[in-house]
Amino acid sequence: MALELDTESVDVFSNSLFHGIVAATSPGSTKLMPIFSSSSFTGPLTSGSTVVAGLAPAGAFALTVNGKAAPRTTFDTWTPFYQVAATSTPPTGTIVLHQFPFNGLIALFTLGLWGIVWLGFGWIHRLEWLFTGRRRRVKAPAPVEETTDV
Repeated sequence: MALELDTESVDVFSNSLFHGIVAATSPGSTKLMPIFSSSSFTGPLTSGSTVVAGLAPAGAFALTVNGKAAPRTTFDTWTPFYQVAATSTPPTGTIVLHQFPFNGLIALFTLGLWGIVWLGFGWIHRLEWLFTGRRRRVKAPAPVEETTDV
């Protein structure tokens, strides 16, 4: 982290080692360079390079190189490393999701349960018209009888 701006009320830092979500090292080098944009996880690769993908959950993603899966290792971290085989033709890689994203469904289910709890703690009578199509009855005051003397 490097300090970019320092004022009385604000400190701004920048991460000089940030390499993007997907990066690669060239053969014989340890410096990571970004290879794909954040909107498209496909593009050209260097033959014999190692690709690092910071996507979670790591086990749900795979790298395909020219249509074939690249071998994956983790080197005792959560970040997967993919080894691109040395080829004579320029390789093209794509990060693909091989698992259904259950996290979104779990979040939706949790929100639904919270909605049911919210309705169960006294708000259901206010939304009665939503479920039955009619409003609550309001009791009219009792009529006052008038007496006349004859």
